[in-house]
Amino acid sequence: MTSFPRVLVTWKDIVGVEETWVDLDEARAVRVAVVDTMGWVITNDEEFLIIVSSLFRDQSDAGSVTTIPKGCIVSIRQITETAPYQPPANL
Repeated sequence: MTSFPRVLVTWKDIVGVEETWVDLDEARAVRVAVVDTMGWVITNDEEFLIIVSSLFRDQSDAGSVTTIPKGCIVSIRQITETAPYQPPANL
């Protein structure tokens, strides 16, 4: 079974204004959003990083997929634990 690293990614996301008409001063004040996303890295190549926030135990399926262009990433920090994960005994 593949081991996917768990990470905290800080990245800049596009922000848009959905109103039909916006005052130009208000439009000039719009900035990108700085976002923190946590999950398992399933792809990390020269163009983008793909992380998932949910992963089946058998690694057959994933949920909440986020693809982040490398140019938007501010930082990537690997999440480490002091104790290994132990699934609940009743599952």
